[in-house]
Amino acid sequence: MIRFRRTLESVPVWRRREVKILLLITAVAAAAYLSVLLLASQNATTLAGAKFLPMHIAIEVFTIAVSLSIFSVRWSARKYAKDARSLFIGSAFLSVGLLHIAHTLSYQGMPNLIEPDVNRPIYFWIAARLTFATTLAVALFLSSSHPSRLIRPKPILASFLIFSVVLISIFTWFIDLFPPLIIPGVGLTGLKVALEYVIMGILLAAVLKYWSLMTKTRDPALAFLMAAMVLAIFEESLFTLYKNVYGLMNLAGHVFGFASFAFIFLALFEASVARPYERLASEERRLTKALGDLAKKKRETDEATARAQTYMDFLAHDMVNFITPVKSYAEIISGDERVPPKIVKYSRSIVDQIDHASSSIVRMRKLSEIVRDLAVGHASSLDLGDAFRSGKTLLEQRNPKRKLNLVLESPARVPISFAGADSIEDVIVEILDLGARHSIHDAITVVARISEIEDRMKTPFWHVQVDFSKVYVPESLDLSTIGVFDAAERMRRGVFSDPSFLASVLQLLGGEIRAERLVGAESIGTLRIVMQIPKPPVPVPPSGHDIDHSLASGDNADRVV
Repeated sequence: MIRFRRTLESVPVWRRREVKILLLITAVAAAAYLSVLLLASQNATTLAGAKFLPMHIAIEVFTIAVSLSIFSVRWSARKYAKDARSLFIGSAFLSVGLLHIAHTLSYQGMPNLIEPDVNRPIYFWIAARLTFATTLAVALFLSSSHPSRLIRPKPILASFLIFSVVLISIFTWFIDLFPPLIIPGVGLTGLKVALEYVIMGILLAAVLKYWSLMTKTRDPALAFLMAAMVLAIFEESLFTLYKNVYGLMNLAGHVFGFASFAFIFLALFEASVARPYERLASEERRLTKALGDLAKKKRETDEATARAQTYMDFLAHDMVNFITPVKSYAEIISGDERVPPKIVKYSRSIVDQIDHASSSIVRMRKLSEIVRDLAVGHASSLDLGDAFRSGKTLLEQRNPKRKLNLVLESPARVPISFAGADSIEDVIVEILDLGARHSIHDAITVVARISEIEDRMKTPFWHVQVDFSKVYVPESLDLSTIGVFDAAERMRRGVFSDPSFLASVLQLLGGEIRAERLVGAESIGTLRIVMQIPKPPVPVPPSGHDIDHSLASGDNADRVV
């Protein structure tokens, strides 16, 4: 099947391949038309019905097949190609096909289903050709990319069906009411010739309009359609010249009609079938390339993440090894009774700052692990209720003097499952540690309430509210908790804020954390920590796992009061 490629914008219109082909077809059709006229002027040949009818039937069957194929393809694709032009053309060609069927079955010499009449098939022909020409002309005024309120699938199909049935019924049963279009032994009437010229005028106007459209859109399919209309104009011209329905002019006109519908097949049917498959193949190639590029980028990201994690591990190890001796010397100095109190106080301050720095190194390493899990999509799961109970046990083991009375108000199951979910357990341990360090009593009451909520986008979250009673609440605690961990800022100020680290972890995981100071007299009151943690879309079965105490052990253990 012939396919035209789009030409470059810089190529002049007369040098485009589709335009050259269109002009060549027009020239060949004109030469063939003149040859038929010359032959007919020298020898007015009339074929026998036994020879004419098989050729006529073959041509009409092809015309009917193309018309019904265009309808079937456009109608089947109406859910995907919702533009008004395609729907209108497809429904109209159903009428063209039905009228051509009526024309073929009623042609002179065919089996007489009803009383024979020489004018009946001509009226069917005129109706089919007027429908054909009008359809191509009206289609120019319909959108090729958007649906129309006036062009709806079922109403437009029903309209053309009713139109076809009414015409076929009228010309079948009431043909005597219409003036003759041909008189046997005399030839065509003026009405028949006038109707043919009307059809040619509509087609010529459509050709000019399609030419303007083709120069703008550079669509090669329009060249096929214009070639079909040019051939149809020659066809209708021949149908103004014959005197006998079996004459050479009539047969030549049908041959031009065959060629016309061949180009319609190329223009419309090929554009509805071959072009979508070509676009699909192109998109498939593009998608395959994009998936390959994505896989390559993912491999590069995984490798870069693994290298970054390795560098972070080495950096954390080297920094801890560097500051540990300093801490040891400071502890020795602060424990020596011979050292002046001022130096002891300074040494203890150094120990506290080193502890803070060690904790921050561990926390930064944990953040890098979360980023790695998010990058590689490594999902983990746990139950929030179990995490609170495990954190309570851990803190009591680390400091036996402290007793945590945990009141847990939550559903029986509180599952979470996503990349980095195991870090939530470390966050909960940090929250319990935070409340323990600010408590004014050894016995600490902790009330944890867990409920389900949704944000404005209907995304489900676990709402976790943790209340510590009778604790000292510093004024800066709520601000430091809301803010995200900023290592540079903390280094400048010489302090490291635990709540800021928690905010960073929750933000990476798609949640948030904040502190609320419910202060009584002399800054003694209730500390409330509120978290929103992403909830999995479906319940996750519990899975046994060892609790990761990376943030609550080692150098960080002595921070629990």
